[in-house]
Amino acid sequence: MLLENEEYVNKVEIQNTKFYEFIIRLLRFVKGESRDQINLLALNQKKDTSLATRSVHYLEILTRVKDKLEDLIKDLPEDMLKYHGILS
Repeated sequence: MLLENEEYVNKVEIQNTKFYEFIIRLLRFVKGESRDQINLLALNQKKDTSLATRSVHYLEILTRVKDKLEDLIKDLPEDMLKYHGILS
């Protein structure tokens, strides 16, 4: 019975790790896209184009997604966060 519990805990730990890594990859993607949109906005800010407006809206969406992903990371189990060095 203890062996079954240990196997279950190991499976949950592996799932949490994979979930954490997935969130981190998404967060990197969102941050990269945000950087690109900030650069596009800077290039087109002086021009009155729809591209600048689209960049502003896209940045708002990316910011919301980034905030939600960061909230997800905070909701992970405490030991998982300690393992990845987020909590000390």
